[in-house]
Amino acid sequence: MSDSKQEIRDLLKKYALNKCTSVEIARLTTLFQQNEIDETDIDVVHILDSLGDTYNLDKGRAEKIYQEVIRLGDKRKYAVIKRRNRVALISAVAAVFVGLISFILVKNSLNNIERPSLDALIVNEEVLLETGNSQFEITLTDSQEDSISVSGKMVARISNNTIILPQISNLVKNIEFSTLKVPYGKKARMILSDSTKVVLNAGSQLRFPNHFSFKGARKVELIGEAYFEVTKNKEHPFIVETKNLDVQVLGTQFNVSAFQNESKTNVVLVEGLVQIDFQSKEPSAILNPGEMAIHNAKVNKSEIHQVIPEIYTSWMDDKLIFRNIEFDELLTRLERHYNVSIVNDDAELGKEIFNANFGDSNIDEVFEYFNEIHKIDYQISGNKIIIKN
Repeated sequence: MSDSKQEIRDLLKKYALNKCTSVEIARLTTLFQQNEIDETDIDVVHILDSLGDTYNLDKGRAEKIYQEVIRLGDKRKYAVIKRRNRVALISAVAAVFVGLISFILVKNSLNNIERPSLDALIVNEEVLLETGNSQFEITLTDSQEDSISVSGKMVARISNNTIILPQISNLVKNIEFSTLKVPYGKKARMILSDSTKVVLNAGSQLRFPNHFSFKGARKVELIGEAYFEVTKNKEHPFIVETKNLDVQVLGTQFNVSAFQNESKTNVVLVEGLVQIDFQSKEPSAILNPGEMAIHNAKVNKSEIHQVIPEIYTSWMDDKLIFRNIEFDELLTRLERHYNVSIVNDDAELGKEIFNANFGDSNIDEVFEYFNEIHKIDYQISGNKIIIKN
């Protein structure tokens, strides 16, 4: 990392904390002009995440600084942004600052906005465990201690907000399978019989053996998104099977996203090594930490990119971060996260690309962000949120 880019990052952090002096603001804009910097060089999401919830900007001051950045920005680089039938040419320098100030401004202005709350639209459902011919609703709380038994045999116990399977090390002849289904608006943590830890995201389900036989590979089937911290066992590799690809590991930490209604399946490696075996005729691929494999079923093509893993695992901490995502796909993820129904009547808007960091915001704050920053209008109709055309 160059000294100039590091200085820019440090000054942007001070800016977000409302601690930049006028001299430092001038220095920041000069650094942007002197260096070939654009919005892809400065990871705004990572900057804000490193600050937690401590950042705070006065709206008037932020807007004044923003206008100064636009005026002093490098006029040779532009980003074209379409929004609500208007086209604005914004310098690449300003684009970086948009990411820093946009959600902060919404946070600071929410107290002055009166709109019907969207919380009433959220549907509460429980996690469901299907084992044999039985189904069990599971309420996960930090204080709950419980167990689930079928025909006098314990299938799982609940402790510290986690579903824990019995740990058995000897060979099991008759393998029985269970499925954990997580509804929209919830997450579920579980520990498999080999001590592998799994976190399932909203709208996901995992089919797994109640006890691994330790004869051959340890296999589970995933629909949706999950984070795995796999217990090492060189003799019995752990395999996550999805609709488009399988992930084979010995012991590592990774995130898999493979929803039924999405054409893209991705795997992000946090630690260790994994092998990706595609269902298509593409050759297998090996991932290193900090890499993401994406398979697009529409075009039957796969790619590997360098990423910041924390962005793709932030959902485990109830944080919403979106990178280079179409608005319609973003809405689908909001539906899963909050368990609400959203209808977008603006087809053109649905194809636009968004980057956003909503942190742990509630649904009202998210939609006020859309309205304040992107002028996206919405209304409540019955039990649905309707985005107007």
